[in-house]
Amino acid sequence: SAAEVANLLDTSVAAVNSALQRAREAVRKATPEQAASPLSDSRDHDVVNRFVSAWERRDIDALAALLAEDVVLRMPPEQVELSGHRAVASFFATVPADGRLDRFQLLITRANGDPAVAAYLPDNSGRQVPFGLMVLTLAGASVVTITGFPAPGLFAAFDLPECL
Repeated sequence: SAAEVANLLDTSVAAVNSALQRAREAVRKATPEQAASPLSDSRDHDVVNRFVSAWERRDIDALAALLAEDVVLRMPPEQVELSGHRAVASFFATVPADGRLDRFQLLITRANGDPAVAAYLPDNSGRQVPFGLMVLTLAGASVVTITGFPAPGLFAAFDLPECL
């Protein structure tokens, strides 16, 4: 709450609310082009495309090759945190859809200015429906952080299709 933040920052509730209003206004003024711009760096574009291709081919070795040695995978709000490319590659090989990554259909997007991948998984009728969102932090030609949100409800907030 604003009162809790004010207490933590040793300021007034009015100051916290004012800062929040200014922040909301700054976000509102951001142009849609800025928020949804395609990957501007060709290297970023290449890394994300190779990530998606390796995922869809279920090529764990190619996926692992794109991960930094010290890559970190987090899945808030769960207390999941995996460190290192071997641990993350092993997770991908066994956990999402029991390692059947080829069952997913991925759509490249952006979240908080970073490249992101929306993952769709078939439902009982075979329609590809929202599964989760992976936000990728890149450094050079490597993925250094993957923040996964296994929350289909996020898709609407990102203006992503309800099914593919």
